[in-house]
Amino acid sequence: MTRKTNKRFIICYYSRTLKHSERNLSAIEIELLAIISSIKHFIHYLLGRHFLIYTDSNPLVYLMRTKNIFSKLTRWAIFLQDFDFEIIYTKGVDNTMCDYLSRYPLNNKIENKTEDEEFLNFEPLIDSEFNPLFFEEFDCSINFVTTFLIDALLVELNDIKQLQRNDKFYSLIFETLEGKIKGKNKSIRKAANNYEIKDAKLYRVIILNNEFKSVLAIPKCLVNNVLNAMHDDIISGGHTGIRKTFERIKIRFHWRSMYSDVVKYVRSCTVCQCTKNRMQKVGMLKPVTPGNRPFSKVGIDIVGLLPQTKSGNRYIIVATCYLTKYTLTKAVKNI
Repeated sequence: MTRKTNKRFIICYYSRTLKHSERNLSAIEIELLAIISSIKHFIHYLLGRHFLIYTDSNPLVYLMRTKNIFSKLTRWAIFLQDFDFEIIYTKGVDNTMCDYLSRYPLNNKIENKTEDEEFLNFEPLIDSEFNPLFFEEFDCSINFVTTFLIDALLVELNDIKQLQRNDKFYSLIFETLEGKIKGKNKSIRKAANNYEIKDAKLYRVIILNNEFKSVLAIPKCLVNNVLNAMHDDIISGGHTGIRKTFERIKIRFHWRSMYSDVVKYVRSCTVCQCTKNRMQKVGMLKPVTPGNRPFSKVGIDIVGLLPQTKSGNRYIIVATCYLTKYTLTKAVKNI
């Protein structure tokens, strides 16, 4: 509370409920507990200042003035010794607001209502502005937009079939699956078991959610195009991290060294490097080795700004040997 023209003005309220162990306290102990809790809450404003405590508990005033306090309240009394305060007794008739706030039961549930209920009802207006038939014909989900953009990318390139056959590795897979290579390279024949040809395009067969799925095999010359669409594009990419970008790509495409390429691409993305905050944890402090001889390693620090001495010095330079802990100090005017 603050005083102005001999009047008291409330600037802040504080209250809390009693803990289970505090419910068995006597009335005078609860009164003292309220003072202790309030002082702890406003300790930054009260410590080092003289303040007044108004209470309607007359026994509490006597208790705080007497020297013989029984042991149960000794700990609280020791805490209060650090503060400069005065307890003033206030009659109950002059303290009606505090009594009302602390004793008035609030049993009725308060409901937030507005006088104009139609003001917050926007659903009819929204429904009238949009044609539901439009949404029945088109799936406007993010997955649809992403698939549409990727398909547009492949249609634009349109040479995916020929580019796959021009790729050194995929050309061998094509020849193996078409029976043109037999028994010449075991590693190629083994790898070809994971591929299939559909509509003259090469697909990699993967296991996704315990089911087999065919994803398009991407030749090396198109890797950057896919990475750009799945990471940089504002809709299908959004500059997500390594894990999300990789998860988005692997359900649609496949190429060798796919994960390492995603890691390299995301980490080298200029937009991500400039705008994203690093979530890496701060490393632990590393101890400094003391050295093998005195003063082979010295730590230097500066203490200040200190009160100015007669010589005009306001700082102290401290030098400490890590091995012997020997310390040298020098007072200086400036740093």
